[in-house]
Amino acid sequence: SMSNNSYLRAKVFETEHGVCQLCNVNAQELFLRLRDAPKSQRKNLLYATWTSKLPLEQLNEMIRNPGEGHFWQVDHIKPVYGGGGQCSLDNLQTLCTVCHKERTARQAKERSQVRRQSLASK
Repeated sequence: SMSNNSYLRAKVFETEHGVCQLCNVNAQELFLRLRDAPKSQRKNLLYATWTSKLPLEQLNEMIRNPGEGHFWQVDHIKPVYGGGGQCSLDNLQTLCTVCHKERTARQAKERSQVRRQSLASK
């Protein structure tokens, strides 16, 4: 549920402080810098950082109305489809949006390969 998600996000934030566990960027710090910057300076700020890899529409949204959730996500270390469905804190980690996107794409590929294998073996 959503309320459970924000609780877990807060708990993960207590230990990891919005720092990506894969690439070590401080995503929370960038969020605060951007939020507090004049709108006119936000674009240059974003384009000078790791976020420049993100799609344009996402960057525009971050410039218009930056939210913490644009910068970092809470990720299941052991993916849900791999039996990591339990939302225990030790299965959760902070990922910056770029690492989260890459990991999600990789997992989607793995999932479809697993599905193809199970269909082939029937």
